[in-house]
Amino acid sequence: MIISYLAAFSLLIHIFLSWLLTVKYKYGITGAMVSTILAYWIPNIGQIIFIVSGGCHETWKGFSMLAFQDLWAVIKLSLLSGAMLCYALIWDVCLPAILNINGWEMMISLGFLAAASVRVSNELGKGDSKAAKFSILNIVLTSLSFGIVLFIFFLFFREHLAHIFTNDHAVAVEVSHLSPFSILMNSIQPVLSGVAIGAGWQRFKKIRDAHNKHAF
Repeated sequence: MIISYLAAFSLLIHIFLSWLLTVKYKYGITGAMVSTILAYWIPNIGQIIFIVSGGCHETWKGFSMLAFQDLWAVIKLSLLSGAMLCYALIWDVCLPAILNINGWEMMISLGFLAAASVRVSNELGKGDSKAAKFSILNIVLTSLSFGIVLFIFFLFFREHLAHIFTNDHAVAVEVSHLSPFSILMNSIQPVLSGVAIGAGWQRFKKIRDAHNKHAF
């Protein structure tokens, strides 16, 4: 539940910072990127505060040397998971406006990514594959429903929203062609990435993403 709250809070902060830095203070691309980076850090910091302040009192008893046990495995897991997200977002860096608009929607999808990862790993850990499949279906459909609503919204207002980030009409038109479809697909892809993380498939998912995007 805390992950969902943090994702919603990140989305609101991202919208506010995007308006503040790109519209009010006219920082343009720099402002858009700063707002995205800050919004991405909020869930990480929020979860650390939640754990340290006693939110997980039944499973976390404080810092100890056990935190450094199997540290290399955790580093590899983090690097592979980061590579998955880099490949997922690599198409969006071509236009900062697309990146920033998708960043709003990705705040929701990344929350579902974390939820899918934790739920699938927990269900598989206790040997209940049926519960894992049921969880995947529910999370994918829930995230897709959000994606459809946002897709319809951006379908009608996409060109107007692009002018928040750029004064170039040609760029706004290009964003209007690309952004809605990427938003719809981004409502599913992060959830499936979360499933891959929960099932321990980071390496295979990264390799597949690399092959698909280079081939395309």
